[in-house]
Amino acid sequence: MMKSLFNLPDNVSYLNNAYMAPQLKSISQVGQEYLLQKERPFTISPDDFFTDIDKLKALFAQLIDLEDPQGVAIAPSASYALANAANNIPLEKGDEIVLMEEQFPSNVYCWMERAKRVGAIIKFVGKPQEEDKDWSDAVLEQINEKTKVVAMGHVHWADGYLFDLKKIRKALDVYGAYLVIDGTQSVGALAFSVKDIQPDVLVVSAYKWLLGPYGICLSYFGPRLHAGDPIEYSWMNRKDAEDFSNLVSYQDEYRTAANRYCMGQSSSFIYVSMLSEGLRHLLDWGTDRIQKHGLSLQKEARAALANDNLSLSFEGKTAAHLWSVKISDKVNLSEMAARIKAENIFLSVRGNYARISCHLYNDSNDIKRLITLLNSL
Repeated sequence: MMKSLFNLPDNVSYLNNAYMAPQLKSISQVGQEYLLQKERPFTISPDDFFTDIDKLKALFAQLIDLEDPQGVAIAPSASYALANAANNIPLEKGDEIVLMEEQFPSNVYCWMERAKRVGAIIKFVGKPQEEDKDWSDAVLEQINEKTKVVAMGHVHWADGYLFDLKKIRKALDVYGAYLVIDGTQSVGALAFSVKDIQPDVLVVSAYKWLLGPYGICLSYFGPRLHAGDPIEYSWMNRKDAEDFSNLVSYQDEYRTAANRYCMGQSSSFIYVSMLSEGLRHLLDWGTDRIQKHGLSLQKEARAALANDNLSLSFEGKTAAHLWSVKISDKVNLSEMAARIKAENIFLSVRGNYARISCHLYNDSNDIKRLITLLNSL
C-alpha cells in the first residue's frame, strides 16, 4: 500500500489518476529544492543545462525499452510533440489519416490542420456497438494503400479500451505507413516496448501516469523523423550547444536523433528534477505491479456490482489501471456525479461511463465505497 507516500487524506478515495496524478511527497520535496536553487544562480553551471535532461532521457528510455536515450525529446505538452509529428510526416492530397472515435483532441487537431493544408483525408474508426467485437480489428479494416498515418492511444482515454498495437504496426508496415501513439494514459502504468511496437512517434504528458508535474511531456521520435524540421528553433538543439563560449558560431547542424524536437528551455530544472524522481519510483515499482493491483481492484468491483443499471465496460478488453462502469440511461448522471463528490470519491464521468483510474495508493476500501454508492442509485 503506497498511500503513505502521497499526501492523500484518509477520507478521500481518489480514483482519478487519468485526470491528474497526486504528487508524491518526495517529488514535492525535490521540486522545492530546485525552486530555491535559483536564489543562488551561481551554483548552476553550463553543464547543468544538459546533464540533468540526459539523466531524465535515460530513465524514460529504460521505461519504454529504448536503447538510445537520444531518441527522446522534451516538450511542454503532448500537443507540442504531436505538432512536430504532424508537421514532419510526409502527406499528400488524398492520403488518409486514421484516428479513433472520440480520441483525445490533442491527437486530433494537429492532424485536422495538416489534412486541411495538404488535402489529406481524416478517417475516424468508431467504437464497436457490440462489446464482443474488437476495436483493433475495426482499425485494421481501415488500413489500405492510401493510409499514411494511424494516430491513436495505447488505451482509449475515456474507458481504458486496450488496443493491439503490434497487430496494427504489422498492418501499417505493408504500406510503409506511420504509427503515432499518444501514451499519456498508459505509459508508466502499462508496459510499453519501443522495440516490440516500433512506433514512429510516442508522446507522454508527464502529469498523469508518469507522476510528474504539469507542463512537461516526454516523447520518442523514430529514425524516419530524425531529419525533420522542428516547430521551434532552439539554440539548445544545435550541435555543440554545450560550448557556451562559442554559441555565436551559428550551426546549421542539429544534435543527434530526436534532440531537434526538444522545446526551448528544455532543461527546466524544477520540472526535470521532479519528473526524474517520479520515473525512479515507477521503475522501482514496475508496471506489472501496477497492472496486477489494478486487476485485483477491478475484480472486486465486478463481484460487488449488484445493480442491473451498472456493468463493467468492455470487460476483459481494458487495461487494469483504467476502466469504466457503464451507467444505464435510467440513472440521473448529474445526481450521480453530485453524490459521488459529496462522499469524497473522485473519478471522471465521460458520457454514460464512470471512468475509474487507479494506482498503488488505492485499496479495497476505495472500490467498496464507490460500488456501494453506485449500487444505491
